[in-house]
Amino acid sequence: MGSGEISATNNAQAQEILAFTLTRINNGAHYQFVSAVVEKAKADSDVYSKAKTLVDMLGDMVEQENDALMLSRKSVLSDVIAEADRQRGAYYRGYRNGVKSFCSFPAGEKKTAANTLWQHIKDYGINPKMQLDRETGLLTNFIEDLQGKFSAQVTALSLKPFVDGMKEANDTVSTTLTERDTEQSGKILGVLKMARTATDAAYYALVKRVNAYAEIEGNTLYLPFITYVNEQINRYKQEVLPASKKKASEK
Repeated sequence: MGSGEISATNNAQAQEILAFTLTRINNGAHYQFVSAVVEKAKADSDVYSKAKTLVDMLGDMVEQENDALMLSRKSVLSDVIAEADRQRGAYYRGYRNGVKSFCSFPAGEKKTAANTLWQHIKDYGINPKMQLDRETGLLTNFIEDLQGKFSAQVTALSLKPFVDGMKEANDTVSTTLTERDTEQSGKILGVLKMARTATDAAYYALVKRVNAYAEIEGNTLYLPFITYVNEQINRYKQEVLPASKKKASEK
């Protein structure tokens, strides 16, 4: 087991917080994740009463990370990201409206295709106003479906221009986010890296403490917090990491 990771077990005696390598996610998603964990830990009286010092320490580290993150985000690339985000939102809404209009057909091939695509839209539940990294990950998988297993339905409804535009804009957001994370001066990147490292250490310390209490005392008191954190971990693995993992396998 690598350093900085907590062993994941799921047995009858105790359920533990899953292993999650925080260094694998980008800066924005990292901050969103640890912020959510701190908020939940402070709201959970059982966890907060037993691990107040560690929770408060993690909260302090998250605040410092936020300061460093805001400094690193002062970039001209932010305007590029904002415009690409606006464009992909417009393409997505246009595609969604097109599918919805064909659902009004009384019967026939186009209605069947529209019903299939509408269910696909509902399954993903994408909102153009959602958190940037989460939306990017979801749209990457969403568009792959439209250009793959649902390409016949997209073609049948003549919606390919919307899908192509959506993909181009989403790719711009994804690549520019990466560029923005790497373009900053060494000093700024160093500050952010140090802040993330400190946050990670505080997070893993809290996870280790909660897992220990759950094993010793039973997880009845800690199960709501453990379940919440594991749900966040699984969501980030599914929505934020898949695109990079796939690119790596393709290379």
